Amino acid sequence: MNQNSAGIFEKRSYLIFALLVLVILTFSPVMSAHYLFFDEHVAVLGNSAITAPLSLDSFVSIFSSFEPNIYTPLSIASHWLEYNLFGFNSAVSHFINLLLHLACAVMVFLVAEALVSNLRVAFIVAGIWAVHPVQVESVAWVLERRNLLYGLFFFASLAAYLRYLKSFRALDMAAATAFMVISGLSKNLAFFLPAAWLMLDWLKSRRLTRAVFVEKLPGFLVALGFLSLMIFGVHSGASETSKQSFNWLIASYNVGFYVVKTLLPTALAPIYEINAGSAGLFSYGPLFLLVTLVAAVLICRKDRLAVFAALFYLFNILPLSGIVVVGYRFYAVLHFLYVALFGIILCLAVAFCRTLRSSARMHLFMPVGIVLIIWLSVISFQYCQIWSNSRALFEYALEIDPDNRFARNQLGVFLENNRDYYEAAKHYQELIKRYPAFFGGYYGLGRIYRREGQNAAAIELFSKALKVNQKRADLPLDRGMLLLGAGDFSTAESDFSMALQYNYSNLGLVHFWRSEARRRQGNYSGAIADLLLAAAENKDDFSLKVGLIELFVESGQISEAAMAFISACGQVTENPQQWLEYLQIICSPSFAAVLQRSTPYRNFFRSKFNWHFF
Repeated sequence: MNQNSAGIFEKRSYLIFALLVLVILTFSPVMSAHYLFFDEHVAVLGNSAITAPLSLDSFVSIFSSFEPNIYTPLSIASHWLEYNLFGFNSAVSHFINLLLHLACAVMVFLVAEALVSNLRVAFIVAGIWAVHPVQVESVAWVLERRNLLYGLFFFASLAAYLRYLKSFRALDMAAATAFMVISGLSKNLAFFLPAAWLMLDWLKSRRLTRAVFVEKLPGFLVALGFLSLMIFGVHSGASETSKQSFNWLIASYNVGFYVVKTLLPTALAPIYEINAGSAGLFSYGPLFLLVTLVAAVLICRKDRLAVFAALFYLFNILPLSGIVVVGYRFYAVLHFLYVALFGIILCLAVAFCRTLRSSARMHLFMPVGIVLIIWLSVISFQYCQIWSNSRALFEYALEIDPDNRFARNQLGVFLENNRDYYEAAKHYQELIKRYPAFFGGYYGLGRIYRREGQNAAAIELFSKALKVNQKRADLPLDRGMLLLGAGDFSTAESDFSMALQYNYSNLGLVHFWRSEARRRQGNYSGAIADLLLAAAENKDDFSLKVGLIELFVESGQISEAAMAFISACGQVTENPQQWLEYLQIICSPSFAAVLQRSTPYRNFFRSKFNWHFF
């Protein structure tokens, strides 16, 4: 595949320019895309590390904190810097993602050129890789900036090592290792790079002597660190199915599944869920894997570069193949192909070149490649529009797979948050019909009934949700508040205790409501203890101080009430400009109502004797 053209540098610059224009045109729809109700609302918009002020302490905190399941400090730091410069602006976020993908496409071109020694082949390989529809997920999903950063520096490390194989300069080896570190700080999967370097040594017929391993020792040590972080994260987030042979079936299925989606990028889904409709597929996993491996052997025979490409794909995809299911019960995720896709495309390009050369038709390679790139670009352009907003994304996912429980639940919550209660209710009802053992349908429909004032129906649905899921803190809190309003104070107290047991995000709020439940039962010592804890969690909340005064008076602890009153007066003195606001709190809803509410032992008598003169 040698390229001996005289104007090689000019042609390289032209091809890189064409590649950049192609990528920009293909992914231009992402510039108008919104933030998605698909983890971005939590991991980006709701991430306190990202909204932290621009300071050294914040920077250190980002790199010293460990996210659940995955360590991605470089990605978090990029969002943090972006937020402090521009705020949350979806156009800026997607623009940065697009820039990173552009840079990565150039890196892929340089790596491909170094491997095939042919500018035209390198352009086609990089072009197909850059505009392939499976890459839409990484570019259009702001959260997957970590994937783009990981891929950019992964390929930069490969490019630096390929330079090292020509120059054997220590600086190039150091650059390859440094890029590996940066890649790993975006995704721990960079631990594979030293193995990729060894594969390049084999490809270039370099003898694997002791010196070859010694030069890579820093890289192996870094890889060991990243591998340890990944194992720790995976262990903490692995689902129960990870301990079953079922996962080996998923893994064997996915090795071939990703190849098929590369060759036939139609009906691509944003969510491939393990559910009633997909579970039967995995029994064919071993057969699917066998067919894929046999095809790879036939394609790669007697060609080192093709073998390297096939192994590059296999080793990159294996850790992501579903051997361990982490987080959501998805069996496949297309952004996992971001780096591994290069191996599939390079392998097929090498085989295609070999076939054309044997039949003296090498002149067809460029036109066929360009047509293929344009076709893939059109598909990607259309697919970008599906990723433009949450509703379009989840509705499309349900078109592909009506049994998709995650997509239907997310769509219901999204519609509910946007006050489209009628449509949300339809999806919750469908969830209950398809998945009666899943809490989401009951919980969502219960929230809508609560909003409509149908509290009895809401309590019944919340109870069904709790029956199938007893590990969520928000469920017992919501049911407890309704039970409190319905006068079932004892059960409400139990629900609030359950919410505390499962560490509800706002403990002060739960303590406040449990205090109220205990107060209504005449349990003043427990009510005071809870309200003190709520006040400790919310030191600036003046209404809690007023509530303590009322509670002390009602429980007959006049001296404690006086001390609480003095403390409240001190807060008023510190903030005289807020006096009117404080006065409104003190007299809410009226001063007479406050006096009546804090009548000594009022709730005790009502609870024990079902009577009080107020």
